[in-house]
Amino acid sequence: MATVAFEAVSRTIGIMGMDRAARRRKLDGAGLFSLIFGMAVTLIVSGYQFGRGNHTVYLLDGLRELNPELFTRDWFVTQTLQYHAVFSLLTATCMRLHILEPVFLIGYLELVVLWHFAWRGIVHAIGGDDRTYILSVVLYYLSAAGISIGVFQFLQDACFLPSNVSNIAVLVGLYEWMRDRRLAAGIWFGIAGLFHVNFAAMVIGLWVVLVAWQRWVDGRTLRDRRLWIATVILFVPSLINLGMAVPDELRHGGTMPMGQFVNVYVRFRHAHHFDPIHWPIGLWLSFLWPIPFAIWAWMKSERTHERQEAARIFAIISGLLIAAFLFAGIWFINEPFVQLCLFRFSIYVKLLSCIGAACWISTRVGANVTAWLLMIVTLVAVIGLSIFVAEHNRLNGLVVNAAWDHRVALALFIAMIALASVDQSLANAGDLRRALQWLTTFSLPVLMAALWGRLGVGMTPEPEDPMYRQVCTWARNSTPVNAIFLTPPQETDFRLYGQRAIVVNFKHVPQLSGEILQWRTRLLDVLGLHDLHELPQDYTRTMAALGQIYDRRPAEALVSVARQYDAGFIVIDHPLDSPELALSFHVSGNPFFVYAIRHLTPQI
Repeated sequence: MATVAFEAVSRTIGIMGMDRAARRRKLDGAGLFSLIFGMAVTLIVSGYQFGRGNHTVYLLDGLRELNPELFTRDWFVTQTLQYHAVFSLLTATCMRLHILEPVFLIGYLELVVLWHFAWRGIVHAIGGDDRTYILSVVLYYLSAAGISIGVFQFLQDACFLPSNVSNIAVLVGLYEWMRDRRLAAGIWFGIAGLFHVNFAAMVIGLWVVLVAWQRWVDGRTLRDRRLWIATVILFVPSLINLGMAVPDELRHGGTMPMGQFVNVYVRFRHAHHFDPIHWPIGLWLSFLWPIPFAIWAWMKSERTHERQEAARIFAIISGLLIAAFLFAGIWFINEPFVQLCLFRFSIYVKLLSCIGAACWISTRVGANVTAWLLMIVTLVAVIGLSIFVAEHNRLNGLVVNAAWDHRVALALFIAMIALASVDQSLANAGDLRRALQWLTTFSLPVLMAALWGRLGVGMTPEPEDPMYRQVCTWARNSTPVNAIFLTPPQETDFRLYGQRAIVVNFKHVPQLSGEILQWRTRLLDVLGLHDLHELPQDYTRTMAALGQIYDRRPAEALVSVARQYDAGFIVIDHPLDSPELALSFHVSGNPFFVYAIRHLTPQI
């Protein structure tokens, strides 16, 4: 189904950049095998999830559009910038039709398909072949599971997100630009700008620089009707998206002193995204190592239009990253420049550099050497990771536990590298290799479906807690629609599954400084702290500390905070003893208790 959809899109806007005969030549049995291989590796490493962790925040606006009575007293949903209008409309429509989960799953799979068609297309455009493509896939995922600096990925959080739609749309647009198909590139860039405000700013700037480069360096004329149509298609949705966000930035941004904004937003809440000085050295190495090989491969290659444009794209985005490192990583010039989140675009540099490194390797060694090289590189990566973890005691248990929890996917990933190695070793085997490729092409999708719930070795969200979901279900069915709950601050489920307002949680953080002040104040009040830096500065330990501090708070303190924010209910994982509280929910075997605050709880 995904392939059929891709072909439909291809016929509509020419994504493949070639006629049907050329497509048939390119996508033969070996080509189909390579694509299935790449998609399978992506699913094995990334997995898929719905409605957990960060994904919950993207569904709230759509939920409120569907039912305006919800969250009328929730400060986060009603008083902070919600800037994914198109995604929220899509979410609300799917909710109304009761097809949200299947549509999001299909959408996610379509993104995987589009990603790998574009990925393989770029490899072929710059002179590589399917061996190069497969090698680039292995190198990419051996480099920190495809996680780039800023902990950004093409399929962030392994779910259907507006940022992921934009991630893939930009990549397809870049591929079209390399193929000198400006109209198709403009359409895909416009889709990216429509779905995410950061991409709206990025694609406008990237388009202007690319067009100017071709005009002033190559002497390309601007009198091209398709260029101007593409420019309009790109600019209109992007400017509309920016136009909806800028007024809120002007009203609520810049109200926090810059030093305070950096301490709270950058160094405490989003250090993994915005604080490059404190990113792990392993993350930096996994990003930087292929770049010299890619540059060397480009320097030694014949200049073609596709290679020239790929190099320009690489240079432009690298320049953005250097600017981000200097002025939104070491020095922080202002709030909007930080919130442009330029580090998210490092995913394109990482992918292009891995493709370049694969080109460098594949042009210098034969298929048999590549087979051995795949296994050696994998062995070196495993040994290097083991040494790194052993020297960092804090990571030891975390990595070991994660590897054990995802042992099936990890074993599959290693098996896929072995499969690539065997395929390369059979380069001269003819019929035997073709038989293996066709067997793999048909069996891998079946294997992925059979093991669907056990895939994912990269970034994965917090596991589902069925006991807490039971509390959410009770709240949704048994409490007033305008009730406010005081919940454990490390939770992420209550707003989505309980469909009730809460005082605050750690994950659902606003973006603008005026809104961040409110979030910080609420979080400090709930925890009884004076400064957020009293908490650990590591994400895993922070989440654990949030729960521990909340659980230790006396009943009187929790009641006081609940009254301060007009919350009628308190959720906690142990009994509380206070004359001001009345037990509303507790069932045998469930550790959670819900207490109503006397004389405050609204009547049903």
